[in-house]
Amino acid sequence: MKSCSNCFKILPATTEFFYRKLSGLQSRCKACNAEVVRGYLRRKRHPWGQTERRKRKASVPAVYEFTAANKVNVDQDTTDSRH
Repeated sequence: MKSCSNCFKILPATTEFFYRKLSGLQSRCKACNAEVVRGYLRRKRHPWGQTERRKRKASVPAVYEFTAANKVNVDQDTTDSRH
């Protein structure tokens, strides 16, 4: 039997309830570990995700303009540098 260091529930000391690490089992049960990881990702990911989405949305028109201005017709381009 093993006690979770977060919720203090006493659970069987198996990989069904605790994740493994090199020296045995982690101190938090899988349920508590999932809550901790979810909270961490929610705190850390939010500002970055918003910023990246904004950047991506702003760059889309520029990508379309660049592609349209520099479009090369494959039939006309007979110089293939790979051969």
